[in-house]
Amino acid sequence: MGFFSKEFKEAISNTRYWKVKDMAQGEHRFRIVQAPVYGWIDWKDQKPYRYRADKKPKEAFDEENPIRAFVSCYVWDYARKGLFVLEFTQKSIIMALESLSDSEDWGDLTGYDLKLCKEGAGQKVKYTLNPAPHKAMSDEIKAAMKAAPANLEALFSGGDPWNWGLQDSQGSVIDDSDDWNVASDKKTDSRANKGPSEPSEVMSPLEELMEHLILDSIPVDRLQDWLKARAKTKGQTIEATIQACLIPDVLPNFKKAFFKWTQEQVAAV
Repeated sequence: MGFFSKEFKEAISNTRYWKVKDMAQGEHRFRIVQAPVYGWIDWKDQKPYRYRADKKPKEAFDEENPIRAFVSCYVWDYARKGLFVLEFTQKSIIMALESLSDSEDWGDLTGYDLKLCKEGAGQKVKYTLNPAPHKAMSDEIKAAMKAAPANLEALFSGGDPWNWGLQDSQGSVIDDSDDWNVASDKKTDSRANKGPSEPSEVMSPLEELMEHLILDSIPVDRLQDWLKARAKTKGQTIEATIQACLIPDVLPNFKKAFFKWTQEQVAAV
């Protein structure tokens, strides 16, 4: 029998990050609770540096440790009954996630549980990912998400997903106006009248729009879904939709309408 109690060892090993390499052999069931983020990961001095999919560096910090693709997910672990950031760099798992996401039968990765089976060890380890039948997210998971929201976009800047642009969501976006597009015909430059804390011009329009939302503690994981739907409704390109949202007279109403929509999406799950 070891010196430390089981409870003490569990307490000191508890972390909000769940690593695939640390998983025991066997089946692990989890639920992705919001849209994942993905891109490229490089390491320097044992510190991860993550880049968006279109920003892959030309060279790795260490030639013997190549840059790898990654997918980071906020998940509910049924065994521990808690929320964790689970990151995948294993190509077989990433391809399985892509296949499910692109499938007409499965689609949205948040709509069903996933079962990850780990077999073997070392260089011979094998992972198999399978979906469980579609089912609504439980009230227990919804309550946990409300108590511990996470913004996975923080990973791209080395920030903390639980403390990066996430304050009480009831704070700064209360308004009765739903029609954010009432002033979309105005041609005011979207970069005019910025304060010192607002986004830099080096950002892409999409990154700038995301930054505006994050500054008001509005989750951005569903933004691209909203933009696609809005562009289709308006019969315009997504780029034009983004530019319309960035018009200074439109932006405040857009943020309020988008926040209300995201709340409705969570409630409908």
